[in-house]
Amino acid sequence: MIPPRFGIKLIDNPAYEQQFKTIERFIRDAEIVINCGNANQESELIQR
Repeated sequence: MIPPRFGIKLIDNPAYEQQFKTIERFIRDAEIVINCGNANQESELIQR
């Protein structure tokens, strides 16, 4: 879900890893994903 070129890694925490896998599964299984984030720089990075 996070492109490798971003260089972002999850914090080594089983709860965070489970939450990330759940979100990843929802996105993978969805027919459409709607971007409803703010138009600021931080939100744009998260949404991309």
